[in-house]
Amino acid sequence: MTEDEALVGDLEGDRATQLRQWAISTAELYAQRDDLDDVTVANTMRAIRTATRVAAANGGDTNAAQAHLNQLLA
Repeated sequence: MTEDEALVGDLEGDRATQLRQWAISTAELYAQRDDLDDVTVANTMRAIRTATRVAAANGGDTNAAQAHLNQLLA
């Protein structure tokens, strides 16, 4: 997540920083869960990246990123 330059697209400044931090902290939460297998974690990481890119394309709102992630994981 930290090295994926495309993650926040053209978004810059505080919004980009906040969105990238949301992605990192969300990924860490899922990666640390013992109840998820490796395939589920990998799929969740892809979903986090997708939700982050969608949010970045729409202003960088972390609440929107979380809502989109929730939809992807439902």
